[in-house]
Amino acid sequence: MATILLVDDDAGFLTALERLLVQDGHRTRRAADRAAALAQAGADADPIDLVIADLELCDESGLGLLRELRRADPELPLIVLTAAPDASSYLEALRLGVYEYLPKPLDFAELRQVVRRALRPVGRVA
Repeated sequence: MATILLVDDDAGFLTALERLLVQDGHRTRRAADRAAALAQAGADADPIDLVIADLELCDESGLGLLRELRRADPELPLIVLTAAPDASSYLEALRLGVYEYLPKPLDFAELRQVVRRALRPVGRVA
């Protein structure tokens, strides 16, 4: 299955998200901030197939992280989560080519479907 990078500064939420994705057979990496996320994404072993990132990170807006990830890999599927959806961040996320923009609280059944769809087009899932 896929290796998914999870980026959120809420450790409890990351744990719940990780459990869900591991149940579906995915491998996960976790990051609580931009610097850790970029380090994980740049690691040589086990390349990242998908990123699920919160827009409200403690060290900065998640949009800056998404810009850097997009520059590094224009084909990498990005799923954005936010507890405070707004038109400005939504439009910027679309401009950056995010696969999906999902509001929190998260519907885990919907997320599972979105993850499956996001991984298929680029052949990142067997």
